[in-house]
Amino acid sequence: MKMMPEKIKKSLMAFTAGRKKLQQSTGLADFGRKLVRDTRGMSGAIMVASVIPIIAIVGLATDVSRAYIVKQRLGTALDAAALAGGRVLNDTAAVRRAEIQQYFDANLPNGFMGATVEGPYEVDEDGNVLAEDYVYGNDEDVLRLKANADVNTVFLQLFGVDSLDVNTDAEVTKEISLLDVVVAIDLSGSMQTSDVGGGSRIYAAKQAAKTMINILFGNNAENPLLKIGVVPWSGAVNITNNGSKYGFEADGVTPLAAADLYTTVAVSPSVANPYEIQYYSFDKLCEGSKWSPDCSSAIPGNGYEVLKNYQATINNIYYAHNAPSVPLLAEPPTGWTGCVYARYAREEAWQYKQTPSSDNSTSLDEAADIYDGPVEIVGGKSWIGWYPIGDENEYSNYVAYDFNGDGSIGSSEKYYDGYRCDMGRLANETSSCTPCPDYGITKLQSVKQVVWDAIDDLDATSGGYTNIPQGLVWAWRVLSPGLPFNEASVISANSNTINRAIILLTDGENTRRSGDTYNRMLSDRNNRLLEVADAIKNDPDNNIQIYTIQFAESSGSLATLLTNVATDEDHYYFAPDAATLNTIFEEIANELSSLRLSK
Repeated sequence: MKMMPEKIKKSLMAFTAGRKKLQQSTGLADFGRKLVRDTRGMSGAIMVASVIPIIAIVGLATDVSRAYIVKQRLGTALDAAALAGGRVLNDTAAVRRAEIQQYFDANLPNGFMGATVEGPYEVDEDGNVLAEDYVYGNDEDVLRLKANADVNTVFLQLFGVDSLDVNTDAEVTKEISLLDVVVAIDLSGSMQTSDVGGGSRIYAAKQAAKTMINILFGNNAENPLLKIGVVPWSGAVNITNNGSKYGFEADGVTPLAAADLYTTVAVSPSVANPYEIQYYSFDKLCEGSKWSPDCSSAIPGNGYEVLKNYQATINNIYYAHNAPSVPLLAEPPTGWTGCVYARYAREEAWQYKQTPSSDNSTSLDEAADIYDGPVEIVGGKSWIGWYPIGDENEYSNYVAYDFNGDGSIGSSEKYYDGYRCDMGRLANETSSCTPCPDYGITKLQSVKQVVWDAIDDLDATSGGYTNIPQGLVWAWRVLSPGLPFNEASVISANSNTINRAIILLTDGENTRRSGDTYNRMLSDRNNRLLEVADAIKNDPDNNIQIYTIQFAESSGSLATLLTNVATDEDHYYFAPDAATLNTIFEEIANELSSLRLSK
């Protein structure tokens, strides 16, 4: 057998190897085709492939949510800061900035959610940042703030976004919605003292009150939404129109005709006079008798009725030409200076040399000094008006009489000397009486200049004393709708909010004098003052806020009293000097100006 040639052998071997490779290649292809057709485990593969975009979406939502929370908190803080700054808009820049920053920080803690905050900044209407020492004029009533925050991201840093910027702004507009205010200023003699810096106490009080007027009115000569009244007071209140003089024309010089002095209005049915004349009469010379006109004296005509133009039955009430809304129980006496009694009538008789008691329970129960307008006490007196005070409460010129005939005026004859008024004699007091204040009431009105002039003209009354209950109660009467004054704002179709406030300023404790509006018979003036304050606070129709200011005198008991008179302790202020007093009036004015978020 011949051997196969070598060349052919190699070819067969190559063919066999190629066949094996071909067989192997066909197996891999089959495996590939099977793998493609097999769907088992595909969800896991898809999930692995989508992890990266899911992480990106979740990260974006998380970081954006954090930024949104910061923006909300930033807006809340900026609103609070704007309202706080608006309340002191016309104060110094330092005070305003401090208020803004304090309320902003309180509502957005430092580092909140890792944010870096810029602001708050005060800006103008075009968004330009104002200087830190910017001072707002009285005619500017809008405060604008803006702030921004840089919020660090957590997940978005993986995609090159390190932080998100958020910003917001706020705007408040100061506006007054039907605001009635009465300023009741103490004109007692101590207000002439110059110990508060910058002049006398009364000068400082006037300047501070005018600061408040400037803030409330701004540059407006008249504001129909704002009414301010002024009640000057000391031992009494002059209830006539400020600047007027009874019996004279507006010029204070030309006498009025008798027919024009007052208007008479009949009372039907008539009522008994709440003042009983037996308690308001004395015999100027007769020792040993009661103070009544029934003592038989060696000198005829000495039985003396203290009250002027007295009638036991009230058939008419009278309206003086310069107090046309205050009903009087008697014709105004000649030379009437404008004051009235406090609707507290004594009901006790006493002997010639006795000092009458005070706070007679019946007198208190039947008094109407703590009421607003005319009132009838249940089961008691009808107080349909006020009794005018004549010269019985002024210094008199009766000549002392030596009825003992010993050539001198003894202590028993002091009751009719030439230095005390008749009401002082009636009260068996040797201290002098005090005059009615020269300044009358400025009724609620909307004209800035009239209010400004009324305050600017004030001066303390020499020899005047302090009767705080009368100052407060007449402020209430001026502020409340209805008699005896009726200038107060009322709800109309164009308004639904009325704010009413009394600002009561005094520099001392209550005092008593002969011939005061309580006939000196009411000693506990403090309790009476608290009763007046309670009546005002409990007035359901008027919602009156009472601000009290203790000026110059640092008495602890007075502080306690005035704190209790105020609406609450936040409405009581102590001003040791003129600068502090001015700041207090600024603060009150800004509180009275209602603020609204306008953006």
